[in-house]
Amino acid sequence: MITKQERKRLKEIFGSEYSQTVLRQVNKDGLLSKHGVPFTVDMIRQVFNGLNHEAIEASIYKAAKAAKNKKKLEEAKRKSILKSA
Repeated sequence: MITKQERKRLKEIFGSEYSQTVLRQVNKDGLLSKHGVPFTVDMIRQVFNGLNHEAIEASIYKAAKAAKNKKKLEEAKRKSILKSA
């Protein structure tokens, strides 16, 4: 289960569009509901707000890691551009 502190930090990493970002990762991971249909952003929000779902939580952390790495790469690019200017 995602704690309040974890939720706060994850939302800082993702920004305002966290549910769509996580949903893309959930779909990429091939996760489906018990009825065999793709999850919705509502389910992502429920997990973010305390619903226990280990598979979706794993996708959340995978997406957070990717988002964090992307931010690091973008920051490095900016620094490189500004340094050479």
